[in-house]
Formats: sequence, structure tokens, C-alpha cells
Amino acid sequence: MVILTIALWQEVNLKLSIILGITASTTLLFLLDRHFVFSYARHKRVTPQIFGFILACFIGGALNYFSTIGLLSTFSGLLPQIAEIGGLIIGAIFNYFFLRYLVFRKDA
Repeated sequence: MVILTIALWQEVNLKLSIILGITASTTLLFLLDRHFVFSYARHKRVTPQIFGFILACFIGGALNYFSTIGLLSTFSGLLPQIAEIGGLIIGAIFNYFFLRYLVFRKDA
């Protein structure tokens, strides 16, 4: 949200500002997920995890983006930051399940 706000202050296009915010959060999330949330998977090869993470986040990011845009078009006058929170929640729920059960799955 910080990146979104900074981009808007710099008069970057709204849709590009949303994409920049999503990209920044995606990068930070991979590092945090691999180190803390799914720490049991840290010993596995990072390359497949990165590609799986990028795929999950691409789909989650698309859900985030279109949800944010949908909220902005549905509720006139809604602050972009508030709409992005809604998009983030939808994207985060998808990402968690995709990452937990596919990318960072526990071996049986």
C-alpha cells in the first residue's frame, strides 16, 4: 500500500500504481513465506518454488487487480487504498491455498 500511495503522489496512472503495489508485495511475500510461513520447505530447491510462487502470485495478483478495479467502479468515491485492501484479501486467500498445497507442500 505504501508503494501504491507513493506512486499516486508521483501522479503515476492509477492502474499502473496498483500493479506496482502488487509487485512490491509479491516480492516481499516470497521472502517471508519461504522463511517463516512455510519454513519446513526451506530445504527444498528454490527454483521450482520461485516459479510456482510467481504463477500463484500472477493468478492471485490478477484476482487482486480485477477485484480492486471492480470495487473502484462499483463504489464511486472509494479511496484506491481501501479498494486495494479488498483486492489484497481476495488475492491472499487464493495465494495461501495454492502455496500451501502446491508450491510449499509437505512431503508425505
